[in-house]
Parts: sequence; C-alpha cells; structure tokens
Amino acid sequence: MDYTEGPDEMEYESEDSSDTEEDLECCDEEKYSPLKAKENKGMKCYRVLSFQDICEQREKAMESVSSLCCISQAESRVLLQHFKWSVAKLQDEWFLNEQKVRADSGLFHKASVKQLRADEQLYCSICMDAHFIADMKALACAHYFCNSCWVNYIQISIRENGIGCISLRCPQPRCGAAVGEDTVLCLITEEQDRTKYGQFLVRSYVEENKRIKWCPAPECEYAVEVESGECEYDVTCKCSYNFCWGCSEEMHRPVDCDTIRKWVSKDKGSAETEKWKLVNTKPCPKCGRAIEKNQGCMHMRCVAPCYFEFCWLCLGDWKVHYNAACNRFQVDEEGIWSVEREAIKQSLERYSHYYERWAAHEKSRQKALSDLKRIQNLQIKQLGDMQRSTGLHLTFVTDAWLQIVECRRVLKWTYAYGYYLSQDETGHKNLFEHSQAYAESSLERLHQCAEEELQPFIASEKPPKEFEEFRSRLINLTKVTAQYFQNLVKALEKTE
Repeated sequence: MDYTEGPDEMEYESEDSSDTEEDLECCDEEKYSPLKAKENKGMKCYRVLSFQDICEQREKAMESVSSLCCISQAESRVLLQHFKWSVAKLQDEWFLNEQKVRADSGLFHKASVKQLRADEQLYCSICMDAHFIADMKALACAHYFCNSCWVNYIQISIRENGIGCISLRCPQPRCGAAVGEDTVLCLITEEQDRTKYGQFLVRSYVEENKRIKWCPAPECEYAVEVESGECEYDVTCKCSYNFCWGCSEEMHRPVDCDTIRKWVSKDKGSAETEKWKLVNTKPCPKCGRAIEKNQGCMHMRCVAPCYFEFCWLCLGDWKVHYNAACNRFQVDEEGIWSVEREAIKQSLERYSHYYERWAAHEKSRQKALSDLKRIQNLQIKQLGDMQRSTGLHLTFVTDAWLQIVECRRVLKWTYAYGYYLSQDETGHKNLFEHSQAYAESSLERLHQCAEEELQPFIASEKPPKEFEEFRSRLINLTKVTAQYFQNLVKALEKTE
C-alpha cells in the first residue's frame, strides 16, 4: 500500500504559486473533496427522481408493456410487478411462454360463463346472501362476490396489510387471479383509501425495482435510479444527502460495505452485550460457556450437555469444593478459568478505543456542519463587511469548511477500517496507523485555522495584507489536506 508523505513534509504553496487567482477562488467542494463520487470518473450513471418522475416512469413502463403484449394497462401493472418492473425480462418470458407467465402472475384469460339476466340472482360465498348480478363483480376467473364484500375485502387489505394490498388475489380459496388496479379503483370510493393505494403502487415501483432506491435521509421523498442494479458507487440526492448505493448507509469510502454492516451491527448493541456479559457472567470451568447467576446460592450447574457443577466464587469443582479453601485468596497460576474472561475484557477495551474515536469524529463532523451553516448564513456577510471583500472573494472560507466536513467523515470511517484490520499484518497495520495519524494532524491544523484564526477577521477590520496572508494560508491548508486525504482513500481502497 503506497501512502503519500505526511502534511508536515508537504510544502504550502506560496502566493506566487502557478495557480491563478481564479483557480484559488474555485476551491469548491467538487474540486477538493477527498471522496469524489465514482460517477465523476466517467459519465453520470444515476439520476434523482421526484415523486412526479416516478409516476411518469411507471406510466411509461405500463404503456410500453400494454402496447407490446396487447393487454390493458392494469394488466400490464400486474405483469411488471411480477417481474420486478423489468420490461426486458417480462418481454423475454412473455414471448417464450405466455400461458406460464399468465398462470404465475395471476393474469388469467377471461373465463367463459353463462350469460345471466339482470333479474337473476347469485349467492355471494362470503356473506351467503343472494344478490342481483348488477350488484356483484368477478375477475377473469368468474368467481362472483357482492360489491359490499369486495369493498370490505379490499379496504381491510389496504388498511392492515400495507403495501401487500397491491398483490391481492381473488377471495375464492385456491384461486390465484390477481386483483387489478382497475378493479380496486372501481370499487373503492373513500378518498383516503384510494390515496393510500396509489401511494403503495408508487412505492412498489421503487421498492421492487432493482435499479431504484429511496433516499435514506429522514423525510426525503426523492429516489435514485442507477443504470445497473449492481452498483457500488456513492450517490448524492437532491436533498444533499450522500449515501452508498450498495448498502444505503452514508458514504463510507474507503471502508467497504461488508465492514460497514459489521460495524453498524456491532454499534447497535454488541458492545453493550459484551459489557453485560463481562460484568454479570463467568465462564464454565469445563466448557467455557458464559453462565449467569440467577439464584442466591453459590452452587452452579452448567447446561446440557456439559452439566458441570462448580462454585460461583472460585469456579472450583463443587464435589470437592469444601476441601478447596474457597475462602482463602490464592493465585491462579494456570489462569485457566480467567482466560475467556480476560479475552472478553481485552476485546471490549479494543472496541471501545476505536468506537470512541469514531464517535468523536462524527460529533466533530456534525459540529462542523452546524458551523458551516452559521458561516454561510451570517458570518460571511460580517467578514465581507469588516474586510471590505466581495462574496466571490470569500468562497475560500466555505470551501475550507466543506473540506473539514468531508475529511471528518473519512477519518471517522478509517477507525472502522482499523478495527477490522488483521492483527497479523503488523507492517500494514503500522503503516496504516502512521498515515492515519498524519491525516488527523493535517485535518486538525485546517480545522483550527478555519475555526479560531478566522474569528479575529470577523470581529474587527484587519490590514488588507494580513487578511490576504490568512486567506492564502487557509486556501493552501485546504488544498494540502484534500490532496492527502484523497491519496489516503485511494491507498486504503487498493488494499481491500
């Protein structure tokens, strides 16, 4: 793994650098972000969809299938849902074996039935009452039920089954005929139920489609569509939330998705479980299984198949316990019973080390986001008034804070990377920790400059030369830190 030199070994660019004044002004998030989204390396391979975009795409897909297969749009929705909204797969299967597709999806041919007169009545097998044919409805399978029972059946499904209501089948036992969208909207008149059903239809288009995902940000209504369902790159929603397409967690480069899943799972309770286990249990001296003492006496018995009986205090064999001098302090020379307990303790301490630093950088990132908003909304104007500078001339401040936010996120995930790094690869581990330390040093210097050294220029007017020196220093620190983090991310990704 190749790493760049540390920030202390890098030289800052002077004011006479080959970069033009315009280049320095353009110190934006895209230029200096250490985590450029992978789509930026080529053409953009995803797009953000609004609710209206989703509805339009869904309608176009149904129109396409309806025209292709010579069926209604409601029937095309049944087919598309069955094939997870893959038009290509539907087309292949349909023309290969239409009858099998119809049987599997519940899209039956209309059954031929005896024509009934308007004054004739049929029994509804749900309510067991006789109804005129005008008050009854049947799907293609020709199983008639009264409109009232149909409405109750559909309403209960909408209100209790959630998104499952769009996969309704005929109420007749062992009948797989699909209840189409046209049937539901024809029978249901309550606006609340119709709205819910419509929302479920849109949700199904997103959630059953391998190429589309909802943005995981709270209260965000956008979805993201990619060119291929198997993607690993980062995407940015219109709500400004950045997330990994592969696992829907926040952007986590250079850590891979598997590591993130393990880390998030551990963070949600594994550490607390280990802590409780360390404090409240002891290992069975024979099999090593964790035992909890839940009664008053010290006589313990392990569970099947071990059944070893021992003393809770000294972990000695209960059969000879009274000859073991349990009340006297003795050094456990072999340390057999305490090996697992000590291992658990060390494991917990190691996790606490990495988690504490992971959480600290996340907290600093959130604080940096808050500071960035305050600077954008208030302090940039104050700085411009005090130093008699235009808004364009002050973009370097925002750029520095954007870089701090990104670098905090990168540094946070390097601790998850370090936790799962093999302890056997000592050389690689030492090199990683050395580079991680340099990254922290570089970021802290940038953060301090943007946070503390900026304040005097906001509070009072300074000589132009002094302000230009600060401006040049902050721009150079931003560029150096961004370059180092970008190289660090690339190096860590090569080793995975």
